[in-house]
Amino acid sequence: MDKNICIQFNKIVNNFLDELQQILPEETDIVIFKSQVDITIMINPNKILNSFIKYVYPYKQNIIEKNESFFLGDGVSIQQDYMSNAIHLTDLWKTKLSDTNKEIVWKYFQVMIIIAEKTI
Repeated sequence: MDKNICIQFNKIVNNFLDELQQILPEETDIVIFKSQVDITIMINPNKILNSFIKYVYPYKQNIIEKNESFFLGDGVSIQQDYMSNAIHLTDLWKTKLSDTNKEIVWKYFQVMIIIAEKTI
């Protein structure tokens, strides 16, 4: 796997988590997950991207079309997605994210899809 693509992807994931942390400072799970991501990147820089490709990329069309069922679990199962489970993205989507913040989340996921496609 191209090292530069992994670096780029990992940077986007970190930026996403930083932004979520700023939007929702009371959500300690985000801080904990970000620490786990940082450690994972140090140990195996490819792991985050590989997990994204395995668990999230199959829902590419839902992400591109901004189909909320991707986050709400309505007929779309992302139960295996490490990120969604770790930071309770479904709960945050339903209860804490404004429409503006949801748009930010969509953009991050769309950028992650674009970067992931460079390796597929």
